[in-house]
Amino acid sequence: MPRRHLFDNGYPVCSATLVAGSEVLLALARRSLVLSRDRFAATSILFEKSTRSLAQSNALCRYTRLLTDATRPKTHRGIEAAPDAQPRERAARPAPHQL
Repeated sequence: MPRRHLFDNGYPVCSATLVAGSEVLLALARRSLVLSRDRFAATSILFEKSTRSLAQSNALCRYTRLLTDATRPKTHRGIEAAPDAQPRERAARPAPHQL
């Protein structure tokens, strides 16, 4: 039985055609490998940049939290500490809001 090629359409193929076809397929595979390495390198660079950006954002968030904690008055009482506290300027409403 004669050898068959990927693109032979059922006709017998000589050895030179088989070699040429395999060279084409190998060239396509090599090019695909080069492109995938380039994409991987670009993705790695973008990942490193985003990691650095996240670290800087986290540091800025912690810095601003430290600043706000340092400037907040030490006698600050939360709502949990005084649930019956009334507003200073006006009296409390007699009933809650109706929806």
